[in-house]
Amino acid sequence: MLHLIYGLPGTGKTTYLTEKIKEDISRSQKALFIVPEQQTVEVERAMASLLPPSSQLIFEVVNFTRLANKIFRLFGGLSYHYITSGMKELFMWQTMKALAPFLKEFGGKSLKDLSMPSTLLAAISEFKAYDVTPVRLEQISETLDEEGSFKNKLHDLSLIYSMYESMVRESYDDSSDDLGKLAELLETRNFFHGYHIYIDSFTDFTAQEYRVLKCILAQADEVYLTLSSCGPQTSELFLTSVNETSTHLRTLVGENMETVVLSDFHRFSSPELIPIARDLWHFHVKGEPTEGEPTQSSALTLMHSSDAYSEAKAAAAQILSLVQDHGYRFRDVAVIARNAESYRGILDSELEKAGIPFFMSEKTDITTKPLISMIFSVLAIKLKNYRAEDVITYAKTGLAGFSPYEIDILSTYVNTWRIRGKQFTSGEWSMNPDGFTETVSSRGKAILETANAVRERLVGSLEPFFGELDEANCTSDFCNALYRFLKSSNVSEALGQYANRALDEGDKKEAAETASVFKAVFGVLSDMVATMGDEEMELEDFVTALHLVLGKTEIGTIPTAADEVIVGSASTLRATDIRCAILLGLCEGEFPMRVGEKGLFTDKDRA
Repeated sequence: MLHLIYGLPGTGKTTYLTEKIKEDISRSQKALFIVPEQQTVEVERAMASLLPPSSQLIFEVVNFTRLANKIFRLFGGLSYHYITSGMKELFMWQTMKALAPFLKEFGGKSLKDLSMPSTLLAAISEFKAYDVTPVRLEQISETLDEEGSFKNKLHDLSLIYSMYESMVRESYDDSSDDLGKLAELLETRNFFHGYHIYIDSFTDFTAQEYRVLKCILAQADEVYLTLSSCGPQTSELFLTSVNETSTHLRTLVGENMETVVLSDFHRFSSPELIPIARDLWHFHVKGEPTEGEPTQSSALTLMHSSDAYSEAKAAAAQILSLVQDHGYRFRDVAVIARNAESYRGILDSELEKAGIPFFMSEKTDITTKPLISMIFSVLAIKLKNYRAEDVITYAKTGLAGFSPYEIDILSTYVNTWRIRGKQFTSGEWSMNPDGFTETVSSRGKAILETANAVRERLVGSLEPFFGELDEANCTSDFCNALYRFLKSSNVSEALGQYANRALDEGDKKEAAETASVFKAVFGVLSDMVATMGDEEMELEDFVTALHLVLGKTEIGTIPTAADEVIVGSASTLRATDIRCAILLGLCEGEFPMRVGEKGLFTDKDRA
């Protein structure tokens, strides 16, 4: 039987499920608690504090991914070799190149657009979520009478989708296929018999998830599912998605269901926040409080800031006030933006200046790290024949073995005399650092001596690597040459020293990321050799392939202290047990973000 529990945020839906689970455990009833992936750890921690240790024998918190893993371990289908986001980009780029002569919409200039693989992968991910196959795309394309952009898109996507899937399956499994495999497995296995299933914090489900839910509803003894809505009959615009989910679920089970509606708010320690939770998206509410509700609020403070910098300063000042004057701990505070990454370099700088410990709950783009800058700058030196800006960028990475003084001398001398190309490799420099004068001062002699010493070391370290690149003719050759260059440059040791300095300065997150970046690069090179090692390519193609893979490679860390402010994006951060939330960037069109059409298809196309 399906039990649908309706209620707005804060009305006690999760508490309702928790009490039911406690009853199950007391009766030794097997139960599973299914929550979204980003909430799994927090819910698991909360349930561990509420249930006895023996409950682990009959109860588990899972998400759909973990549920698939659990069932695959029992009945087969488990994979240990999933494709990474970076390798997906690379396979899609290869697919586009191979199919270019046959593509009507995505050939030609699209091949030079390095954002196109991401766009196509997003479309394929959407197709998989809604169980749309390449064959189905081709069938739909053939039903369209008139030639046009939409018909051509479907034709191209059916080809790209089919070939991409074939290429991936030769070397990897794709985690986005797991729910489809799980549904097929559950259709022949009665896994959920004897279980009570609890499902919380979802607003909607994909077609793959609905297939799994259908099996759960058919097999489980009882299913409890919460929906963040006023009730089954609500017509509020902001609840459209939830209402569609409710209708779909009710269609699946027919009459075999029970409805529970929760209307009283329990979450908020301050009653002043209840009207906001209740009426925030009710646009007919004019803002006047109902009788008995407070007209002034100490629980909600609105601050106007002219820009992100003043926002960050205000947030830091507020956190210090809460800790110093009101007895808060740093861990009681969360700073939330729509996109926390847009505040990097602004918010973290202000928090550091204020002495506030914090953790940015965002994965770091690996391309922002010095090692990646070193790799692409040295390859650019080869491709563009010692262009001055590439040489200076390489020297400034801190991994090339030059001191700040040597880098300054090199940069000044090169820019003063506009040194380019063969001037780096054709022999000693003799241009006077003092300018167009006949004599060279002692200062000029020192600068010239240093500049030539740096030039000699730089060229001497690069030319053997460039010789290997000249002889390389396949992916494996290029990857091995790059790896040998990094090893001979003692990059690993330099990164270790950099990580130790960051640790000494108290920046544990930077230290952890720096320590892991070489391993991440080595993993990328290993994957490229394993999947396309024998493929012939030019250096330009190798650089493009590296850009695609490393551009989608991220490194993440976990909180490094027990008492620190957590900073994150509204779409991904799940902060529990906080007493104060500081929201940044609340303005129309930004937070919440204006709804717009994204990707290859318009809303009309999807319909």
